[in-house]
Amino acid sequence: MLKKTTKVSNTVNNTDETSQKTEEQEVPVTNFFTAMVSNGNEIYLMLQEDFAVAAWKSEYDAMQYFEKGYREAHVSSYERSMSACIHMVTFRPVIVHFDSIEEVEEMLEKPMIPATLSNVAGRMNVIACNEKASSKYEKGRTPSLV
Repeated sequence: MLKKTTKVSNTVNNTDETSQKTEEQEVPVTNFFTAMVSNGNEIYLMLQEDFAVAAWKSEYDAMQYFEKGYREAHVSSYERSMSACIHMVTFRPVIVHFDSIEEVEEMLEKPMIPATLSNVAGRMNVIACNEKASSKYEKGRTPSLV
């Protein structure tokens, strides 16, 4: 089962308006964008390094995660540029929108077992999706490599 809430930090001004404090609160995970990847005929949901679902508040932020990383690798060296390209072509990420964690859970294989996919260019933490995920993946938006 996936976690249904997440901690959000907000910085607020104190009443004297000369200092700030950070407040954390648990909020439901709703209306978010995430990445799905495909390696061959299988579709996966992308996870973070700590195996939590990779999620962004906007499609723009999700696209920037991939596009900015690719651009930075591309301008740094030939080797990093080729690795980034291989990584993107191998995993073929797309950005998709979900209304809730429950909607995500419906598309995951049971039991939900996180895994790490790897190739010569890098690795990615994922969780396998079932056949319901293919239509969502096909409708996803692909990050640009140029």
